[in-house]
Amino acid sequence: MVVKPAEGVSVIVKATHGCNLGCGYCYTHPNAEKGVMDQGTLENMIYKVASYNHSSRGVDETNFVWHGGEPLLLGVDFYREAVRIEISIEDHLFDNEVQTNATLVTPEFLDFFEQHHFKVGVSMDGFAATHNANRPYANGQPSFDDVFASLMALRERKLTSGVLCILNKNTLPHLEEIYEFLRERGISAKVNVQFPAGRALDTKLDISPAQFGRAMIKLFDLWFYDAREPTIDIDPFAEILYNLGLARNTEHRLESPMGCNSRNNCINSFISVVPGGNVYPCGRFAGESAFYMGNINADSMEAIMSSKPVLLFQQRHTQGVQSCAPCEYKPICNSGCADQAYLMRGSVLEKDGFCPGYKALFTHIEMAVRKELGGETHARPSAK
Repeated sequence: MVVKPAEGVSVIVKATHGCNLGCGYCYTHPNAEKGVMDQGTLENMIYKVASYNHSSRGVDETNFVWHGGEPLLLGVDFYREAVRIEISIEDHLFDNEVQTNATLVTPEFLDFFEQHHFKVGVSMDGFAATHNANRPYANGQPSFDDVFASLMALRERKLTSGVLCILNKNTLPHLEEIYEFLRERGISAKVNVQFPAGRALDTKLDISPAQFGRAMIKLFDLWFYDAREPTIDIDPFAEILYNLGLARNTEHRLESPMGCNSRNNCINSFISVVPGGNVYPCGRFAGESAFYMGNINADSMEAIMSSKPVLLFQQRHTQGVQSCAPCEYKPICNSGCADQAYLMRGSVLEKDGFCPGYKALFTHIEMAVRKELGGETHARPSAK
């Protein structure tokens, strides 16, 4: 029997949905709240989640992921106030991460992030041509040069380990060029597929599950068979290798696979709080009234964590998606992302709409590793 360690609730904080870019695949819901998070909501969120993690989860550490929109639009003083509140809570640790488009990084932000040990994730879609096609400024001007300069400044201070890159029709034809661009500069990357929400419904940049699977297989081969030094990390490949290794090892039982999309009962680990304090299962559901969990100002965390969306996600966890039952990869996939199931199949009780692509990728990775390493599946050493 595997004893799972206690785990707290992490918060994806969308303190603003505003943004200075005009990304063609922005998934922000049309009903997403306007404005910015005020001090009262900020205090309630930090105090209530920390207290809940301590009293109900037995955990004395809380993770905040400051997201958006573009979180740096709020200015450095907003984050100084957040840190002040965190420090005021005795005997509790806080881990802070920011996911930014990096166009607003200033020396003041760099000093602040370094002083308070913030981890910084940067969204950058490959090299200049592919990035600018996906992620121009709101006025249509290219953003790549500003983003890349900030990335280098962040990396110089060891505040970031890589970039988030979106796979869609703009990046799909250029996978080799993107990989070479990143590898030559030692930039690790996490690759996410574009999903059908927000502006992406109008820009028609989405790819099919089959295209997704073929593209990820191609990218895996570029990475896995690249013997050059230094190596870079390309996620989710390391996560998949780790999950496959445990799933195939009879001495272990895979309690919680690595990776957000594969997480078993993710609502037990993540919530998202938006500017006015409304709470949703994760940032992707923000604005979806069916998945409203409560308000951090008006409701207790206990009430929020027993709301109807939580029960629905738990049903997905306990009963499972029936069509996934015979699949050999269910232990490492758990039917994929609930939001992608909702967007593409109409219900969180269905499997991820990109399932065929993932299954093709899992099969390819397992066969490649068995051939290369004589039957043993394990993760490649991290380059981080």
